Amino acid sequence: MVNTQRWTRAYRNDIQSLANAKSLCTSRTKVLIAIDLEWDETDPSNLLEIGIAVLDLRPGRLHPNRFPPSTWSIRPQHMIIRENAHIHNTKYHKGNKRGFKFGKSWFVKQERALDRLQELLETKYGDDEVVLVGHFMQNDLKLLEELGVDIPEDVTIFDTASLERAWSARINGPIRSLEDLCEEFEVPYYQRHKLHNAGNDAFFTIAIFSEMCCESTTVLAEAKARAINSRRTGMHNLVAKMNNLGFTEAY
Repeated sequence: MVNTQRWTRAYRNDIQSLANAKSLCTSRTKVLIAIDLEWDETDPSNLLEIGIAVLDLRPGRLHPNRFPPSTWSIRPQHMIIRENAHIHNTKYHKGNKRGFKFGKSWFVKQERALDRLQELLETKYGDDEVVLVGHFMQNDLKLLEELGVDIPEDVTIFDTASLERAWSARINGPIRSLEDLCEEFEVPYYQRHKLHNAGNDAFFTIAIFSEMCCESTTVLAEAKARAINSRRTGMHNLVAKMNNLGFTEAY
């Protein structure tokens, strides 16, 4: 029997959020949108990058078309704010705005970038379909509000930092970094030097969410499984060949 008496309110909320997230994912009616922001570490009002990653769980939208989803179904985007393109973080962590791993980065004026994000949240998909995902995203949400981005009231928000604590049953444990989770979950395409690029971080975040809440098989896990099956098949073929030649297996 699980002893819940020493659970904090925050941990109880994490447990409930994880259950809700799994239920929403299995409903196959939601579009997951991960958002990550990078801002000037000396002046947080200066937005530097917006990263977006979309995972559309609705039937017929996954590629390959199966559930749980593969990370191949995630569609990441990366926007560099043109007005602040000359600003590079170096004090607390090294900026990585030129290191987007999943395609082309777009240099966009801030107003247009924020409009694009607002459109994605409000009008791109149908009502009640969008689920917002982030990692330790209180500061991201605060900055979006300050910049005039309105998160619709009916949008559900999940934080992978809190969900992981419940998923790992780390009762009342500390929040873990995105880097730690990427390494533990063996997120495909992850490399430590690719962190702190908003587009990459959004991809990594939604991949972790999918692993926890959709019980996904990551591309890396799929590759490992194929390699193991290939070795097994090769061994079976070799044994059959040797048997045909008159050899017998030793036990």
